[in-house]
Amino acid sequence: MSEPGLAAPPLAGAAPSWAQILTALAGKVLATLDESPGKHAEGADDLPPTRNAKGDHVRSFDRAAHEAVVAGLEEAGVSGLLLSEEGAPREVGPGPPQWQFICDPVDGSDNWGRGLPLSAFSCAVLPWDAPLGAEHVVAAIVAPTDGAPALLGVAGEGAWASAHKRASGGTSAKQRTADKTTAEARHALATRDTARLSRAMVSVELNHHEPAGPLARTLRLARGVRSYGCASRALALVATGALDAHIDLRDRLTPESWLAAAFLVREAGGVVASPDGAPLAPVRDLLDRRSLIAAATPALLQAIVEELDR
Repeated sequence: MSEPGLAAPPLAGAAPSWAQILTALAGKVLATLDESPGKHAEGADDLPPTRNAKGDHVRSFDRAAHEAVVAGLEEAGVSGLLLSEEGAPREVGPGPPQWQFICDPVDGSDNWGRGLPLSAFSCAVLPWDAPLGAEHVVAAIVAPTDGAPALLGVAGEGAWASAHKRASGGTSAKQRTADKTTAEARHALATRDTARLSRAMVSVELNHHEPAGPLARTLRLARGVRSYGCASRALALVATGALDAHIDLRDRLTPESWLAAAFLVREAGGVVASPDGAPLAPVRDLLDRRSLIAAATPALLQAIVEELDR
């Protein structure tokens, strides 16, 4: 695959070019994953077993992707605090922290490790002193590991899918030049104008969860139901219009998995809320767990909330 060139360090006082920086960062992480061991080979990891702060097992490809994030941010020349699922909080960059980088190097790592569809690199950028909420995100990316175009958003500019589709394997110098040329091309994201649950394609997260009656009834009323095992990709599919809603009621979601994608949903015209329909409150840190509903329209969100409340 090709790896986009890293953006030059931002000039003092200038706003960073987040689209370029995040595109380059994703390229570095995905290139690292393509070269790392562990894919399709659960149990083949020969590194000492460790767990992250949430208690989840960290595999060699998780660690390699995390280190690629650190290296990419250092090379980009932006200063801030990296909050990553796979490592302790870490300051990066040449000066005093200006930003927070909330990253999941491999969201859906169980999928990626077993060769199943849907996993991604996810990263949200917030000002240094901002609460960890989607309304405070200044830029975000969800970059699929399967070669699909990355989804990006910048506050005030909307959200879009890159025109460039990442190819796996090696690429020629000519192709790498083309990749850099097309990396900034934009296809604007927009959620569907779906208001009725009976017309909605809905995804639901079921890992470590036994659906209660209201959720089972809500899913029965939907046009179709899917379960993907990757929060960032499921939410991103709402932003693209492929899905109409995503429901996760497990009280297990931590912000590195949903913050970037929730921003994309909002920028694409959708809504992300608590299960009661109230605005989703900022989280304290990467151990602060949430349930949420993302919907293409406020009307569809209300329909889902009402069914869950019956």
